[in-house]
Amino acid sequence: MKQLVVLSGKGGTGKTSLSAALANLAAKELNLVLVDADADAANLALLLDAPKGEHHDFIGGKIAVIDPLVCKGCGQCIEVCRFDALEPGVPTKVNRIACEGCGSCSAICPIDAISMELTVSGHWIVSPCSVGNLFHARLYAGMENTGKFVSELRRQARQHAQD
Repeated sequence: MKQLVVLSGKGGTGKTSLSAALANLAAKELNLVLVDADADAANLALLLDAPKGEHHDFIGGKIAVIDPLVCKGCGQCIEVCRFDALEPGVPTKVNRIACEGCGSCSAICPIDAISMELTVSGHWIVSPCSVGNLFHARLYAGMENTGKFVSELRRQARQHAQD
């Protein structure tokens, strides 16, 4: 299986436009599987007029969840959170955007009121289009693990191409 990668560290250089043009040329002779790995602004689907396809959740990390029936508002978790993701009160509240899922709050909680739960960080999509199947993704605002997300997207596309 041959792969062609178009990349640049700078936005606005024409990567998406070039990729769409190459895909249209190559599709005349090859069966293509395309990947738009820009998890923050995947726009290749717009240029290829790809309809919305199958959505799949990406579980990218964990987030702190506080049991309101257990939390006494002692504040120890607030002191160790270096992301300012916890707000004082009884119960203490978690700012889901600010929480990085490090687990410090859960580890320090003296009464085990905080658990770390898997969270959906975004979704990846398979859209059929005129040049083949397009794998693209959207990472939700404030979410981390872009590298893992792109790796999963590429793995799914590679598996599809080999089937």
